[in-house]
Amino acid sequence: MIDNYIPIIFNGGSYGSFLMFCLTNLNTKEFKNPLCGATGNSHKFLFNYVTLDNNDWNIVKKIDNKWIKYHPKTFKTQSLKEEIDRIVAATNKSILIYPSVDDYLLVINNQFEKVYNNTISDKWHNDNDEREIFYKNLYDGWNIDPSLSINEIDKWVVREFLSYYYFEAFNGEYEWNLLETYTNDNLLIVTTQDLLYDFENCIKKCASYCGIDTITNFDELIELQKEQLKLQKHKHKDTIVKQVIDCFLNDKQLKIPELSLIDEAYIQYVLRKNGFELCCEGLNKFPTDINTLKEKTSKT
Repeated sequence: MIDNYIPIIFNGGSYGSFLMFCLTNLNTKEFKNPLCGATGNSHKFLFNYVTLDNNDWNIVKKIDNKWIKYHPKTFKTQSLKEEIDRIVAATNKSILIYPSVDDYLLVINNQFEKVYNNTISDKWHNDNDEREIFYKNLYDGWNIDPSLSINEIDKWVVREFLSYYYFEAFNGEYEWNLLETYTNDNLLIVTTQDLLYDFENCIKKCASYCGIDTITNFDELIELQKEQLKLQKHKHKDTIVKQVIDCFLNDKQLKIPELSLIDEAYIQYVLRKNGFELCCEGLNKFPTDINTLKEKTSKT
């Protein structure tokens, strides 16, 4: 029965797997480091999870504990609030981990890099009809040779495509920013900032909520989280990208540091919303200073 579990509710990129690992291993004498390679994700950690099939909860049990993973919105027709309310109503307690406003690009970079492996991916879609429309829009919209695979498409095309579609899709998936309006008295909400930068208090709060008042292996968990935090190469991207956009809009000079494809696409997305279009055909290398970026944009 699902009410025997405490769901950890999250969508991709928000460190839900790491939080599940920490809660699963509270008071464990020895645990295996779950961090995977240079990205520091915890996706190889086995955990229980639940899906909703025809209004029935389908539980897949892989380990013997009370926590269970739930992705609340996997189709665009779903309401995130309704799906969270649904599982909270079915259980005695639930925990939601959600991006802080200062971790927007961090979470999107996590999702694109760690879930989708830095590429436009079939994993974007659960619906076959949506997937067909998606590929038609991409290949027809940019006049791409249909014999080319996704990984053979020019970087400037992928960047421009992402700037049009990815952030709107992410905003829909997360119903951004849910925490401005959503509350539920039977739900514990923690943010990515809580987990990354106030780890001890975050875990203590979650443990207490789950009925665990004593933690005997905090030193080991804290050391693990320090290692995990070091591996989060995108943790300052929100600040960096905001500075780039501010300098562009306010005629300030700045050398643009190395950015991810997501960062570049987001700059293009925000500039478009402010009436500037990046003239990016053939622009596989993103500008490295504000003056060059201005030279490559036009007022719409």
